Amino acid sequence: MLLWAAVGFARPFYAMAQDACPVQPDWTSRFRAATASDPGAPTRFDGLPVLGPRIDDPNVWEVPCGLQTFAYRWCDPEGMAVTGEVVGSDLPAEFLCRTDGTATLTIPAVTPDWHVVHVRLTDEPPPYAQTAATRDVLIVFRGQYLQNRPPILYGGGT
Repeated sequence: MLLWAAVGFARPFYAMAQDACPVQPDWTSRFRAATASDPGAPTRFDGLPVLGPRIDDPNVWEVPCGLQTFAYRWCDPEGMAVTGEVVGSDLPAEFLCRTDGTATLTIPAVTPDWHVVHVRLTDEPPPYAQTAATRDVLIVFRGQYLQNRPPILYGGGT
């Protein structure tokens, strides 16, 4: 009887966890439309989903040069823990998934130009599961020079 109760109650929990995760966003078409006239913009994504530096705005592709940390959220349909890693990048970068469902991509020195960071999320299944499931995502952005206005000299005092 106890075994039946565990099986019976575990299934609705699995269904709730699966429904709680959104569909993986992919902003490839928005990116291509926004950068159609830019010959330097990346064009090859190998079918992987594309995100920008701000998950709340699919129209933002530019970030100031220098240290940048981009914030994201993750969800696993089965409620498993998730780890993150940078698979490829033209800049030094670190991708970290936290247990609270947040993730950050930190780049110590964004330079002027287009950049693509390939990140991978991998769930951590229990010992009796078949294999870990992974998802690869490309994060695309362009570094912009910081504004640099000339200094101002003004009078005053004695």
